[in-house]
Amino acid sequence: MNSLYLRRMLVLTILAGALALAVLIFPQATPQAHAASVLIDTFADAQSVSQTGVGSLYGDGADAAIMGGHRNVTVTVLSGTTVGSFTSNSPAGKMSGSNGPDASSIVTLTYDADATAGLNKAGLGSRDLTDGSNNSAIVYREDVSDFTANITIMIWSDAGTKCSKLAKSSIGGVQALVPPTNSPPIALIFRFTDFAGWSVATGGCGTAAGNKADFTKVSAVQVVISAPTAATDYTYDELEANGVDRGDLPDTSYRTTVLASGPGHVITDFMLGTHIDNENDGQPTANANGDDKNGTVAYPPGDEDGVKRVNLLPWPSGVGTGSLNVTVSGHSGCLMGWIDWDNSATFDIPADTIFDNVLVNTGTTLLTFDVPALPGGSTNGQSFYARFRLYPTDITSGSPDCHTDKTSGGGTSPEIFGGEVEDYVFGWMPTAVTLNSMTATAETNSAFPFALAGLAGLVVLGAVVLVRRRK
Repeated sequence: MNSLYLRRMLVLTILAGALALAVLIFPQATPQAHAASVLIDTFADAQSVSQTGVGSLYGDGADAAIMGGHRNVTVTVLSGTTVGSFTSNSPAGKMSGSNGPDASSIVTLTYDADATAGLNKAGLGSRDLTDGSNNSAIVYREDVSDFTANITIMIWSDAGTKCSKLAKSSIGGVQALVPPTNSPPIALIFRFTDFAGWSVATGGCGTAAGNKADFTKVSAVQVVISAPTAATDYTYDELEANGVDRGDLPDTSYRTTVLASGPGHVITDFMLGTHIDNENDGQPTANANGDDKNGTVAYPPGDEDGVKRVNLLPWPSGVGTGSLNVTVSGHSGCLMGWIDWDNSATFDIPADTIFDNVLVNTGTTLLTFDVPALPGGSTNGQSFYARFRLYPTDITSGSPDCHTDKTSGGGTSPEIFGGEVEDYVFGWMPTAVTLNSMTATAETNSAFPFALAGLAGLVVLGAVVLVRRRK
């Protein structure tokens, strides 16, 4: 065999091996789609029920998009001589209610696949609101409310033999659809784990743990909206079961958990980076990776992939000397960002806010910010906690912008419909490393079979070359 042939075979062998190893070492980034929400009502059909004066009026709304195909609505005016009302698809795809100048009212929405008045506790059969554990809450999107309403959601399961309920107050002063404010919509989040049983005497199934509703076998849903204030209006949207993204900074003054009024974003296709997953509660950890390790996106890297340092070089103190690449999926949004420069476990000094209502478009954007005076004149040898929240845009004259105040104190409340919260530790510590252990971690990669094929080809080609050289 001539030497030219051997050299060509060796070159092909090396190239095949290099390609295979590159595929294994640098896996392809594939965006992971989150689980779809389980819709209870889209309010996209036209229905109107109005009661004038003290009394009740019932109406049935039928639409394929409603869970069970029917929405039973009862409007009850408790006091006054004027009207209490419910309307769906006004504005389009939303439900609205109002009280007259002297009226207080209760609106009851029943979902039991039944076109008649009354509650059929087994009417829906068995519906899984958890979507196989991907969802953690029932969510109402609040667009407009000029008062605080009381909302109670009741759930029946196991053919109506088990039930639980949860009451919350809406947030007054929300003006998501009212110019010139047009603030982002608020999420009213009813976590499955917060629902509790109630006594048989008051219509429940009992308070024992065994009587609590099973959200994987839901057989009826009822929502009661109590509007005790006269001359008020409210607009809600998208009653659904969905997942919620939460933070993972240490739960000190950063306020990460639900109990500490931590941030929450109802999961949609609008997010930081390309991954997002559901957490029932904040996941506080010293390394700010609890969300990554406890979510449905494989770790590493986890779902916090939207904010990245441009390089590993320290940021010097100065104007515009810090830089981050921010990636947004879905549509444009408003970015808030904080870095705890003084390591006080809060984001309470003005310099901590590095991004204040910055409009960011889809794709990756390089953003710069000021770095305050630090020991040594840079971030070198130091580490800092950081939090980023992506919000839906405001609307002014038909164009998206970021003019309303989104939050304060590190972005802890209110909870938002859409967007994402991502927490990080940014560190520039000494580069000396002591390797105590090494772990091989499997990662899902559609190119893995091709890599194996390439390695097999490497072995075969090597064998051919060896055999022919011996000949």
